Amino acid sequence: MRIAVGLSLSALLALGCDQGPGASGPMEVGGTVTSLSPGSAQPPLLSLIWIYDEGMGDQALGGGGTAVPAALPAKFSFTVQPPQHYWVDFDDLRALPSCTDHDPPDTRCWPADRARILGHGKLAVGGFAVFDDADGNGQYTDKPMRETLRGLSSLFVLYAQDLDAQATKELGDLMILNAGSLHPGFNFARVRCKDQVGWKGGFDPFEVVPEQPITVESLEAQSARMATHELCNNWS
Repeated sequence: MRIAVGLSLSALLALGCDQGPGASGPMEVGGTVTSLSPGSAQPPLLSLIWIYDEGMGDQALGGGGTAVPAALPAKFSFTVQPPQHYWVDFDDLRALPSCTDHDPPDTRCWPADRARILGHGKLAVGGFAVFDDADGNGQYTDKPMRETLRGLSSLFVLYAQDLDAQATKELGDLMILNAGSLHPGFNFARVRCKDQVGWKGGFDPFEVVPEQPITVESLEAQSARMATHELCNNWS
């Protein structure tokens, strides 16, 4: 089956750490783990996990992390690294050929009935998660076997690189309520329930928010909040 790619798929080094949104190099983050879902006896890891596609299907790659102690609630802090992969690469998408009825399986192409994007730049999407590091490599692994998630945060990270005004407009049309608030580098964001904010798209949109502490909770706690529509997470 061919892969029709579109935006609707959602989407300090030597001198120390930059602080806060807008930092382009590694950034210090901190918060609290309040609860975790059941898992293995070994200490789980907390990481910022970058989520991306790039024509390879959904992938995940950790961007820094720390071990979580057994006694909860537990405070944490660690340095998050800039992404190596991106959820949306406008220049890559602009270069895709148009899809045809004769494309071989797994062809990356742009749907012929969809208007072409015109922007330039890249946007990465990352989420904070606690997981059992079953293979001991210090990274979240989802292929060939997915490691067990123990906790998630409703706070996301959006990393903007070289976005021009057209790309920002298109992100505002497709996935971000206030795309004009994006800074180059790191940004914090939350997913808003589309029915509550009047969003007309097919998925819940992101909203860029000020820097704030990160709270990580068990999957059960997050599911309970989603059931009451206090929280939505259908962003992709």
